[in-house]
Amino acid sequence: MVYFQAKKKRYINIKVFISVIAFIVIIMLCVYGSDSILKQNLSIQQHTLENALHNSTIQYYALNGYYPDNLNELLSSSVISYNKSKFYIDYQPVASNIMPEITVIERK
Repeated sequence: MVYFQAKKKRYINIKVFISVIAFIVIIMLCVYGSDSILKQNLSIQQHTLENALHNSTIQYYALNGYYPDNLNELLSSSVISYNKSKFYIDYQPVASNIMPEITVIERK
């Protein structure tokens, strides 16, 4: 009778071990998935900010007849807000009648 009890305990230990391994794998997949979603979300935010800045620049030109001289002038005339700790906006004006180069860079 003792022989059967020893096998039963070993069988329970294997079940517990497999359950713990499965739990760890599920946790790792959740962490990886959430990290992937956060990176994708940040990329979408960056693309949306670039589009908003370009559209706002075009609207500014249509209303005033010239492009803004600097980024502050553009942001003060539009309703664009962004997280300055996550993104850096490089605004390079060329001339008053040529579209400026606008680049949004993600801060690490």
